[in-house]
Amino acid sequence: MSIAELPPQRFAIPITGHASLPGTGPAGQSCGTCAHLVRVSGNRRDHAKCGHRAGKNTRSATTDIRLSHPACRCWSAPA
Repeated sequence: MSIAELPPQRFAIPITGHASLPGTGPAGQSCGTCAHLVRVSGNRRDHAKCGHRAGKNTRSATTDIRLSHPACRCWSAPA
């Protein structure tokens, strides 16, 4: 599944939080199963961020990732 095939989001916020293009990683894996997943506490909920982009993540929804997105080529199994 490519990023173009993902269901539309509720709001049109560009998603730039991935380390590389979603769907280029191992089949059957997602961002939610990656070792690089980082949860950042926000107002009323946790926000998922990619640890590969440390230093580039902001406190904006633009750098959030969706746990259901297909894995990118930087995906690695949790330890």
